[in-house]
Parts: sequence; C-alpha cells; structure tokens
Amino acid sequence: MTSTGLSDVVPVVPLARSVVMIQQIAGMLYVAMVVARLVAMGLRRRERYDNA
Repeated sequence: MTSTGLSDVVPVVPLARSVVMIQQIAGMLYVAMVVARLVAMGLRRRERYDNA
C-alpha cells in the first residue's frame, strides 16, 4: 500500500493524491492495530496460564 507512486501508476489529480495518502496511512494503522491486538491476546493468554 505504501509503494503507490513509485512505479508507472501515479495519482495525478490532487484529490486522488489526498485519497491515496489517507488510504496509505489507514492501511499502516490497520496493520499496527492487528499486530497490537495479537500481542495483547498472547500476553493475556500467558497471564491466564501463569496464574493457574
């Protein structure tokens, strides 16, 4: 998602550039949130087994 504009496909219209920038940021935030959620679930599971 973040490689838009590095090849032959480049948004030309300013509105399209803005939409692509928002999409890139949202995509990176989504990946970060998924990873954070998985880590939190793993830590919660580890705490549950350590206390048992």
